[in-house]
Parts: sequence; C-alpha cells; structure tokens
Amino acid sequence: MRLTRVSLLIPLLALACTDKPTIDTDPDSDTEEPVGLRFTMSPTTGGTGTSMDVVVSSNRSAFLFGDTDLDFGEGIVVDTVTVQDSFQTVARITIDVGAQVGLRDVILDIGGEETLLEDAFSVIDQSFVL
Repeated sequence: MRLTRVSLLIPLLALACTDKPTIDTDPDSDTEEPVGLRFTMSPTTGGTGTSMDVVVSSNRSAFLFGDTDLDFGEGIVVDTVTVQDSFQTVARITIDVGAQVGLRDVILDIGGEETLLEDAFSVIDQSFVL
C-alpha cells in the first residue's frame, strides 16, 4: 500500500481534499516516527449460514465513497459496502453454509490500493441468536 506524507506547509484545504490515506507524525511524540493508518473490524466473528453487517473503522480519514471494497475470501459474499464517512464503512456479508471454519484474512481495497488485514475475521461452525 502506498502512503503519502503530507507536508505541514500545505494549506489545510489541500489536506482536506486529499483522496488517499496519509501518514502524519504524532503531535504528542518527541520523535518523527509516523503514525500508521490502522483499521478495526466489528464484529470479528460470524457463523456459517448467516448474513450480518461488519463495521470497519479507521484511525484516519481513509474510505472513499464509491471506491471502497472488501474481500473476506472464499465462502463469504460481500453483498453491499456502504461508506458511512471517511472513517467508517459497513459491509453486509453472507457466510455460506459450507464456508471453511477458522481465521481468515480480509482484503480492504480503497481507491485501487489493497490493504491486507491478517486474521481479521473468524468463521465459526454455527451461529445462534441470543
């Protein structure tokens, strides 16, 4: 994944209009180490034979309307992807009854740039409703 460093000399308007994920330095740190783009997913488990919404969130502006997609691998169909805002996306998924049980990687595609989310989602043998 290609990340772009944005200079502090660029006007804020230009920063607000960027369409790619960026890396900034941590303002609370004395070092110049970059703060990386991080994603979280909830829920992280789904049962075979079910449909559910999975929320993917980012610590920085990242998601693009109409140009964000997810791939949960074989046996999981992504029915819809709805970008709520540049920090949150909701994927409606359907897990096939015969989907392989266990941890799986999820591929997040934003504007043609793919990010691998390792062991991000787990399929369990069955699901139940509380």
